[in-house]
Amino acid sequence: MARAVVEEIERDGVRYLVIGYSPPRHACFAKLTPSEFDVISDWIGGASMKQIATRRNTAVRTIANQIARAYEKLGVASRGELLLRMREKGDAQDESEPRGAAGTRRR
Repeated sequence: MARAVVEEIERDGVRYLVIGYSPPRHACFAKLTPSEFDVISDWIGGASMKQIATRRNTAVRTIANQIARAYEKLGVASRGELLLRMREKGDAQDESEPRGAAGTRRR
């Protein structure tokens, strides 16, 4: 099921409703933590481990470990295999499609 993130903000007497959309994930990705899923999404999007680590304010080794755990959980051995798995299941996003607020791609 898709998730909507809704937040109400009031600024200068004006109320704003902030809505973000997070598309549903295929059941085979349920075994990944949200962090692992975000990392592999950036990874297959072409970001380097160093870029992902910088964006997430963490060590490159942490990113490498998250990718390795995701590979193990999904039964894949390479970035290409991971990309194919995500595309088969509908979780890989075309580079030309921007993500919504809840799944913003940080480049």
